[in-house]
Amino acid sequence: MRCGMISNRPSIKKTPRKPYVDDWFDCAAVDSDVFLFYMLFVVNQKLGNYKAMEISKLSLLMVIKQNVNLTHVDTAQNLIGCLFKESGDLDSAWECFMASWAFRPDHNAAKWHMAIMLYEGITCLGLCDEIVIHGSEERKELEDELELIYSRLFDNIVDE
Repeated sequence: MRCGMISNRPSIKKTPRKPYVDDWFDCAAVDSDVFLFYMLFVVNQKLGNYKAMEISKLSLLMVIKQNVNLTHVDTAQNLIGCLFKESGDLDSAWECFMASWAFRPDHNAAKWHMAIMLYEGITCLGLCDEIVIHGSEERKELEDELELIYSRLFDNIVDE
């Protein structure tokens, strides 16, 4: 089954596409075994079965590392990054998104995942909602906290 080829997205600057070759750019493509372990993680998360969640995550990691016939490596890296993010391991999630982006620099959802992580980092993952800025002292504390988050998120990029 082909995905719909009609797109209502605004055209800002598009990379030229080859008909029938690049049509899949508007779709999400993933290997079946990768999707199986991703869905097992999601189902076990909803059921509260944390041991099975970890087993699913480790199984997905093994598939990514050991399967030489993996077709959509970038999508697999994005999915495991999402699982790491759901588990609270933001450093590993960031590394997975960076690896996905390095593998396929164009047409990659990793850019969006990383942008969302930056946004959540700037808003302190919801912890800054309680801070009310009245004076310069409170602003300085908030700036220091945001600088710490910013430096933590970009440590991996600067090291490379």
